[in-house]
Amino acid sequence: MKKQRGFTTIELLLATVVLVIGLIGGSSFFYANRRNLVAARFTRLATWSAISRMESLKAGDYASTGNTTESVTLDGDTATRTTTVDVPYAVALKRVVVTVSGTGGNVSLTTYIAQQ
Repeated sequence: MKKQRGFTTIELLLATVVLVIGLIGGSSFFYANRRNLVAARFTRLATWSAISRMESLKAGDYASTGNTTESVTLDGDTATRTTTVDVPYAVALKRVVVTVSGTGGNVSLTTYIAQQ
């Protein structure tokens, strides 16, 4: 009697199915990781843009602080930076809210500056 060697069709089919399931799981992991990295990059750049705007307001003339909307570039991506100034309470403080909006989401920072 001759001994047969090799794989049967069922064994090859099962091995292929297991391999495909592993590849799909791995690719979905890398896709989710890439999406999270892009969102984190936008959040970091938008936060720095908002901080930069707040620092320029603090260093400038408080009396001329007003509402503005401008387009900013965050490492090649375009976003909108909105500065809102109001006096929420009957005190000598202005509330300044800087919001950066883009395809990666929204980042909003709030600070208070003294009125003159």
